[in-house]
Amino acid sequence: MDGDKRGIKGYPDMFTDAIDMLHQVTLLNTIDWRGLMGASTLQFTVHDKVTGSDDDRTRITRATPSASPCYREIIVKTSVIEAAAFSSRSLRIVAISKNFEGGNTPKTFSTMTVEPLVLPEKSAPDFDKKMYDEVQRAFVAAMRKFMIAQSFH
Repeated sequence: MDGDKRGIKGYPDMFTDAIDMLHQVTLLNTIDWRGLMGASTLQFTVHDKVTGSDDDRTRITRATPSASPCYREIIVKTSVIEAAAFSSRSLRIVAISKNFEGGNTPKTFSTMTVEPLVLPEKSAPDFDKKMYDEVQRAFVAAMRKFMIAQSFH
């Protein structure tokens, strides 16, 4: 819950623009995908705009033209920053993995990963920068968790 967006007194501004589409592209490009997936020949493409598919979960075609027998897609569907009275402050992502290896019909896996946020004190020097950095750190960490989870499917 973003107090700044919803106007709820006592809830902090969660700096959601720190993980807008442009920032997500930048952050996704910082991850060592080859190392994370143990695949030194992996070619990884981050699209700089939404692919335009509303049916990512059920779609059985590839988002980009490719005849490669080793083809996977990772789709970030939702990013949520939450700070609520009865739950921890966290960043959650819902993502989908589509694995086209071994055929034309993909194996699809979807889940939510959660990364706790450690918020700086409002009076801290450089509060805005620290908030941006923390939100972005949490996004990358949540993506790493997703990649590990999807590797079992």
